[in-house]
Amino acid sequence: MIARCWPVLCPDPDDQQSAAVRDLLRAVRRLDDGAALDTVEPAIAEHGVLCTWERLIRPVWAALGCGTDPSAAERLFSRSMFQALAVVRQPWSATGPQVLLACADEEHQNLPVDVLTAALAEHGISGCGLGPRVPPRAVAAAAHRLNPVVVVIWSQTRDTADPVQIRSLSMDCPDPAVIAAGPGWITTAPTRLAAFSVDVTATVSRTLALLGNPRAQPIPGHGYAAAS
Repeated sequence: MIARCWPVLCPDPDDQQSAAVRDLLRAVRRLDDGAALDTVEPAIAEHGVLCTWERLIRPVWAALGCGTDPSAAERLFSRSMFQALAVVRQPWSATGPQVLLACADEEHQNLPVDVLTAALAEHGISGCGLGPRVPPRAVAAAAHRLNPVVVVIWSQTRDTADPVQIRSLSMDCPDPAVIAAGPGWITTAPTRLAAFSVDVTATVSRTLALLGNPRAQPIPGHGYAAAS
């Protein structure tokens, strides 16, 4: 069955969502990564990555300050979410990853990139995430080597959304389509050189459209690691 969101599966979605958010936030604040994983992993398996992001992970991340306060709880949360998202396997591609994803230079908030990579994998789209604080030269070098169709550059804050990064990438590696993704680009995205998407869900939709599959749905049973 194709993963669906809480409003479809739950008779009282708001109550169940709120309870899950409270459980996850409590687990993170007491630094209980096991309980955090026990809350998130079943949600990803049942509802899919994007729904779990919008209704569970993102509300807790917002409550923790979206990474603006690098507390122990926020660090544990980001690490635990990386582990939870690893349950979604990357699809194999003979030609290499279709999408290259990276945080902007000096952008340390990598959680949205992890979510994007996993959400695309659910749709059968192979991706390669380079992590936080990736210099434009490194993005261009990876793009030359991997030859992706789309490159996504994530910026969470305006301080890291320097349009020079997009211009440099477009000059060094003009072939792939570029998406300036994240709220940091709201006022600075060079729209003549890159598409703009303000959040994770919009970025997935824009990426699928650029790949020629704008109405793609998650593949039933695809991409999940077997439970150990």
